[in-house]
Amino acid sequence: MRTLTRVAALLAAGTCVVTSMAACSSGSTTSGGSNDALTVNVGQPATTLDPAFGYDASSLGLLQNFYVRLTSFGPKPGPEGTTQFDPVKVTPYLAKSWVISDDGKTYTFKLNKASFSDGSPITAAAVKASLERVLTAGGTGKIILTGDQDGFYKSIEAPADDTLVLNISRPYPPLLSILASPWSSIVDSKVVAQNGGDTKGSPNKWMTTHIAGGGGPFTLESYTASVGAVAVRNPKFFGEAPKVGKINLNFTSSDVTLALQARNGQADVTIGMSKTSATSLKGDPNLRVAAFDTDTTKRIGFVTTTAPFDNKKFRTALTYAIDYEGIRAQVNKGYGSLLFGPWATTIPDFDTSLAQPRKTDMDKAAALLKESGVKLPVTVQMAVQNDNSTDTQIATIVQNEWKPLGVNVEVVKLSAADIVAALSSRRYPTFVRNNGGFVYSAIYDYADDLKCGTPSNTTNLCIKEADQFAVQAAAETDQAKRQQLLNQIVTLVNDEAPFASAYQDQAVVVLGKRVKNYFYSVVMDFMTWA
Repeated sequence: MRTLTRVAALLAAGTCVVTSMAACSSGSTTSGGSNDALTVNVGQPATTLDPAFGYDASSLGLLQNFYVRLTSFGPKPGPEGTTQFDPVKVTPYLAKSWVISDDGKTYTFKLNKASFSDGSPITAAAVKASLERVLTAGGTGKIILTGDQDGFYKSIEAPADDTLVLNISRPYPPLLSILASPWSSIVDSKVVAQNGGDTKGSPNKWMTTHIAGGGGPFTLESYTASVGAVAVRNPKFFGEAPKVGKINLNFTSSDVTLALQARNGQADVTIGMSKTSATSLKGDPNLRVAAFDTDTTKRIGFVTTTAPFDNKKFRTALTYAIDYEGIRAQVNKGYGSLLFGPWATTIPDFDTSLAQPRKTDMDKAAALLKESGVKLPVTVQMAVQNDNSTDTQIATIVQNEWKPLGVNVEVVKLSAADIVAALSSRRYPTFVRNNGGFVYSAIYDYADDLKCGTPSNTTNLCIKEADQFAVQAAAETDQAKRQQLLNQIVTLVNDEAPFASAYQDQAVVVLGKRVKNYFYSVVMDFMTWA
């Protein structure tokens, strides 16, 4: 994710935390579990349980299930007999209804009756305190809740226990979607205060491994950082009870183990397996391999202010000198789809006809390089993350394709921390990196990724006309007019060719024969799993 990579990871200590009278579990199991329990293997460990500072999929998935939020997303049909979230369909959750003022700047929510895990009510005052905590903390959550805009909230008011009013400084259509995200989770401020409280700009260490109040469909029975967690059905949850009583969650970094335990039935649900391993499991009569479209694209980026990539014809030429089909087939095992543009085709308010994939054309690439006037041969450095084999493979393929054109690529492998710093400082003129995350909004994505002067604008592209269109789009409440403005942005960005999208990725989930219901969301949502 783009801005999320600016927030340092919170590395939890590998100690067992017991949050109920239940004994501590290591998170590992030897079978698929009972009829009222599912075993879930995840390839990436959670790093924190604090909504203000969460940034990775596993952390956000746990927050999704242990807390409630004002809004949620509705379902739509998914592959292999599953359902999946619909980023266009925002639905009530804690808020049973809402009214938006004509100028788009005031949101008034009426709340359902709900309680934290200790039975105390979740009132509008509790929601206000929780949102203000995230804004004050200054972590990832603040970036998301404000759309990375200073002075976004004029006020947050709780005039009655069941009424919350948000006054914002400018219309912002993605707000209801943002309020459905795990960063908007409602914590019990009194529990936070009892366990160290908050210091502006600093994480609460206790919340890294604990849930403050809860109130969601599940409670945290036990948690072992980097190992696993046990989630159990919350009897005090105000909504419909989850279909399954317990989730045994294991963090398993070994791809071999993920594949083996999926095949032999030790895991009911497997998330984060490599595409190679997932492909090997296709055809197993006891498994379903489901691929879900995401908003993540694999990007080959160019720093547009660094020579020779400051030459538009030079970088445009290189976008024609990439074997997109070959990369998708070889590196991503045929998963995903091809496109050319700033956003994935799953992003609402995006005319996908503008994302037609660029065809590989080496003759056109050579002609454009000649027109660019850049003296060849030239050597450029391409940054990749050293433990990301996918990015390294893509860089190697591109290296081989550009060399005959006189563009020699030196692949620079950096640690996860170093590549974040390198991209932020635009230290290397080209790079391979994921683009996308957890907020399905073109307006949010533009401000975060393409706006002039934004620190997370890794290509350093600056199109002032596009910035103006983005401001207008953010204030436009008419969907058709908003899409027209966004379409103009896409046309301008594509013409500048600040990057090439190798492919739009899919999330692959492997389901065992015991799984009857599975709902895919951008973060794990256990509610209807069974």
